[in-house]
Amino acid sequence: MLRRFLIVPSVVLLSVGPIADAQTIGSPLLSLGLRAGTTLPANEITRLVNRSTMLMGVLATTRSPAGWLRFRLDAEYERFAARSVQIFHATGTPVGHVVENTSVLTGMAGAEVRATKSRALRPYAFAGIGAARFRGRWRMTSPAGKESGLGEPVWTRTSAAGAGVDIPLARFTLFAEGRYQIRGGARLVPMTLGFRTR
Repeated sequence: MLRRFLIVPSVVLLSVGPIADAQTIGSPLLSLGLRAGTTLPANEITRLVNRSTMLMGVLATTRSPAGWLRFRLDAEYERFAARSVQIFHATGTPVGHVVENTSVLTGMAGAEVRATKSRALRPYAFAGIGAARFRGRWRMTSPAGKESGLGEPVWTRTSAAGAGVDIPLARFTLFAEGRYQIRGGARLVPMTLGFRTR
């Protein structure tokens, strides 16, 4: 039931802000990063899933001939907190419950636009498209005993747009990001913190 709400492709457009300073032209060609955080469901999907208990990802960006533009690759693993659904007999008497949790593997490619000349804080906007692999695991408890199973993996296209801010330090850069994702009827808001090479 969860996949029915989460697995429909969508398209998000990026609005480009002011051009960044020429300082980015002198930055390394490739930057690698790690991030972690959580995802909040933002609409009626909250009836089906809790927030994610784990969101871990890697990020790679490479600058383009235009210093204000970077290309980026994202990969992440996410697990949503389990949600329990009660089972009722035809008479209306509760006879057990089912617990389901869902894990998601996502890969995306996109672009990142630097939008300020500030050296202390460097805001940026980004957008991307890619693919997501969903897989559910369920566990049922009833008077007949306990059962569990693993659902079939389901692949879908996905897209997202968001914004972040870099905090450059001596040897690496801290960053914080938030983005907005639409998958069918689901509105999701992942928020992460991380670090990457400069």
